[in-house]
Amino acid sequence: LNRYEVTDSYLVRKYKMDFEAFKKKQVVKRKGYSFEVEQDFWDWEMALDGIETLKKKLKELGEVKQG
Repeated sequence: LNRYEVTDSYLVRKYKMDFEAFKKKQVVKRKGYSFEVEQDFWDWEMALDGIETLKKKLKELGEVKQG
């Protein structure tokens, strides 16, 4: 979880916006579909999905442990 959060934080600082703004502003297209920017897009998307998935699983585990 920490690794995904660090990736998200790094990319927010690098592009000075969150992922939703990054997509909305079509940064990948504006930067000419460069390898670096496309890779950042996929890394960012994976990190956010990982954060969401892991938090959901941790919540489920907490509920099972308490139940």
